[in-house]
Amino acid sequence: MPRAAASLFGVVKAAESELRRIVDKLTENEHRLANEHVDIAGIKYAREALDQMDQVFGIFYEVPNTGAEEVKDDNSFPAEVMQLVGQRAIAKEAKDWKMADSLRDRIAELGFAVKDVKGGEPIISRI
Repeated sequence: MPRAAASLFGVVKAAESELRRIVDKLTENEHRLANEHVDIAGIKYAREALDQMDQVFGIFYEVPNTGAEEVKDDNSFPAEVMQLVGQRAIAKEAKDWKMADSLRDRIAELGFAVKDVKGGEPIISRI
């Protein structure tokens, strides 16, 4: 497996170097690119190699939806949930862990999860 990872890294690094060289030429002067040799065959070979490695190792995939959907806008939460989150924050400040845990459980019963963030506002998501 380490050799496969090293090979994958080598292919990606070579393709990145070629693409970076092309982009650098484009930013310098777009008209010069027509005179510049672009290793299309090498880039195509790198793509094919990555596709084959993906078939074996499953490197490229879409992250599955876990069902927990973060909601950024406070207006999208029910007022009861927001009130419970506020009460929980007060309980945590008072170090009333039993109350904070029971409020977290009540929030979960309403279909939401609360993730504490050190030094910041808690993140509320639907479950």
